[in-house]
Amino acid sequence: MTCFLGVVAYIYLPHNAASPKVFFNFPIKLFSERQGTIIVTRVLRNDPSKALRYGKPVLPSHIIETFTDWKLYGHLVSAFLTMYGLPLRSSIHAFKSPF
Repeated sequence: MTCFLGVVAYIYLPHNAASPKVFFNFPIKLFSERQGTIIVTRVLRNDPSKALRYGKPVLPSHIIETFTDWKLYGHLVSAFLTMYGLPLRSSIHAFKSPF
């Protein structure tokens, strides 16, 4: 279900507010030209550093840097323990004999 919703979101959501998403040569416009301009202006006014990141590719060094960050592994371990530990614990208590 999650993969299906991810594909739907990728098809539906635009890359940014100013340019529409094109799906099978059919543009899907969520905002008018004026609304797109207003959104981009407000985003850049709130955080001017976002203008510098637009259009930059993801380099292999960025991927390597992400996987060598030690904080990522702590988050993954805690996520897996929560995901697999809680359902197991709750099902054990559900089947416990009342006697």
